[in-house]
Order: sequence, then C-alpha cells, then structure tokens
Amino acid sequence: MTRRDRPHTRTRTRTHRIRDPLVKSVLKMDDALFKQRRRIIEMLYDAKKVLGIDLPRVQIRIVEMANGEVSGISFVGKNSIVISHEIADWTEQELLRTVWHELGHAWFNASHDESCPLMSAYRPPGGVPRAKLVPALRRIAAEAGGVQ
Repeated sequence: MTRRDRPHTRTRTRTHRIRDPLVKSVLKMDDALFKQRRRIIEMLYDAKKVLGIDLPRVQIRIVEMANGEVSGISFVGKNSIVISHEIADWTEQELLRTVWHELGHAWFNASHDESCPLMSAYRPPGGVPRAKLVPALRRIAAEAGGVQ
C-alpha cells in the first residue's frame, strides 16, 4: 500500500524545531501558554508605540531552555525570538526587559552593553522599571537608524 492509497486519518501540522543548543524543546500551545504568549505580544505592540515606527512581525516561541540561566534568544535576520517558559513566574518588569532586550537584538542588531539597563547580558532580579527602558530602546533604535 502506498502513501496515496492509505486512508486520510489525520491532518498534517507543521512542527517547529529550533536548532540551538540552548533550546531543549518548544512547548505545545495550551491555554496557559497562550496567555503568556499574549503578554509578550502586548509588549511588542508597546515597543512599536514607543518608537512610533512600523516594525516587522516577530515570530514568538516559548520554550524549555537547556540552560536555566538563559532567559531568551533572538535570531537576527529572521525576526524571531525565543523566551523561556519560566515567564509565568516573572513580574511584568522582568518580562518587559527580556522581550525588549531580545527585540534590540532581532530588530536593531544591538550588542550586549553592560552600561545599558536594556542591553545588559544579565537579567536583574525584579526587572527594570519601564521608565528606564523606554529611553534605552529609543537610543538603540536611533543608533541603528530606525528612529530619529
């Protein structure tokens, strides 16, 4: 029996694999994960409003990280960010800082800068107030030529 002769028993779904040693697995979407993803999407919209420019759509994946110290990963040129599934336990400030940090990499190709509250390589406990993140995001965008 060939593949074509078999009865159709299920639909095909596209699997999302991320080939990165820091990613252990991509989590399947459920109601709880959808709520967390929605939090991230709202923060992306907020970044667009803050900058006042139209930015490309970003693919979001919530994953189990192989290394517990990594909060997120961005894929430059692919408009894709990966965030740790531990976000359910994070405050809004912690998540906002991580999402905007990854956007700094994905949209503006920004490097880590320990003197910047947004682009520091380490996530400070408790997060960073939005009032400090907004000027940092605008500066990064301006340096990349995205905003005046």
